[in-house]
Amino acid sequence: MGSSRGPACSLPRDRAAHLRSTHYHAVGRDHRPWYDRQRPDPFAAALRAVKSTLDPGAVLNPGVLIDPS
Repeated sequence: MGSSRGPACSLPRDRAAHLRSTHYHAVGRDHRPWYDRQRPDPFAAALRAVKSTLDPGAVLNPGVLIDPS
């Protein structure tokens, strides 16, 4: 499980410092708080636009990558 500092990582500290929450593992509900801090705002806006177009009912993984609108 992750800590308040970020998801658990088994890499040496010097290597782990350069990783993102999506580097080695998929993003899920456990990684969401760190993903939100690391994801650029323009990417979040693009992701929201694509998600609202392709999944207007918000039935595919609601709240995993972005908040449901």
